[in-house]
Amino acid sequence: MIPFGLWSDETGGNDYTPMTSRDIMEKIERLKAVIPARLGKDGYLHFIFVEHEGLTYDIAKMLDFDVAVVSSQGQLRREHFHSVVLQWLAVVKELKGKGVKGIGLVDYDEGGRSIFEVHRDWLKKIFGIELKLYGVTADQVKVAGLAIHESHQIDGWAATYGYEHLQKDLMKSIGEK
Repeated sequence: MIPFGLWSDETGGNDYTPMTSRDIMEKIERLKAVIPARLGKDGYLHFIFVEHEGLTYDIAKMLDFDVAVVSSQGQLRREHFHSVVLQWLAVVKELKGKGVKGIGLVDYDEGGRSIFEVHRDWLKKIFGIELKLYGVTADQVKVAGLAIHESHQIDGWAATYGYEHLQKDLMKSIGEK
């Protein structure tokens, strides 16, 4: 069993609710504790590309909000992704970094592989940014004790693989631990 909200299926919509004075003060207090963007030990801004939009916040939280996370919702439209990459490049410039590097976390199925490959090729062609596959791979499916000839969604695989194991692997994959 995994805690409710740890792995959301999808976001289910969007909203805007005006903030009260108390909301604003609480947000200011939380912002005082926020650690500013930083580069990895290697001088690069690292990011994780996830297939499912609902995993964006979960993965960011898992990594203590210290690593950029993006999803295209599995769509091949790239308007959002393009603007996010421009933000990252501005961060790298401000911090005098070497560039941007990413790893991909997609479902263990044909769709996940296709989504990863299209985004990898697009990032390389448009921005010269490397995106490497972190998972879900056949080896990771085997470690989790799942059948490699079947398709697996990220959240189901991760529940079996183990939250702590995934957290450590992601940090290691971006060179931070």
